[in-house]
Formats: sequence, C-alpha cells, structure tokens
Amino acid sequence: MSKRKVLKLDKNKKFIVVKEKLKKRPRDKGRGWSRFLSFAGLTVELGFVIALPIAGGAILGRWLDQKFGLSPKMTLSFIFLGVFLAISNLYQIIKISFQK
Repeated sequence: MSKRKVLKLDKNKKFIVVKEKLKKRPRDKGRGWSRFLSFAGLTVELGFVIALPIAGGAILGRWLDQKFGLSPKMTLSFIFLGVFLAISNLYQIIKISFQK
C-alpha cells in the first residue's frame, strides 16, 4: 500500500508533514451491469438508426412508384436518401458518444 504526504497543523500552529496510508476504493458492484446495459442500448439504437431510414425509404419509394407509375426511380431515390440519413445519424451518435 502506498503512502501520501499531507500537511497538518500541530498544537503550535506549525505545519508538519504527515505520511498517511491511502485507502482502497470500494469496487462498484453495479458497474458491470450498467456498462452492459449501456452497450446493449447503444447497439439497439444503432440498429434502428440504420434500418429505419433505409426501410422507410424503400417502402415510401415503392408506394410512390405504384401511384405514379415510375417503376424503380422513386424506390432507388428514397433508398439512397435513407442511406444518406442513416450515415448522417450514425455520425451524430458517434460524435456525441465520444464527447462523454
């Protein structure tokens, strides 16, 4: 166990150097589960951030193609828009995660 030097006042109001033992910090018991839940939440969030814009773009593009008769044009356009949105959302999440 290591020691540290501490300045204290004695009875004559003079500073003296005292060596004290460092106390061990108690281990946080909830650390493992909270870390696991944090990673699980991040994984679920990343899955939704990637899948929802792409799937939504495909569904919306398919519906617009059927309505206006523009076969693959709208579907591909909205899929690419969904990919762009997924990448930008992923960038924002990573940026926020590394700021903590």
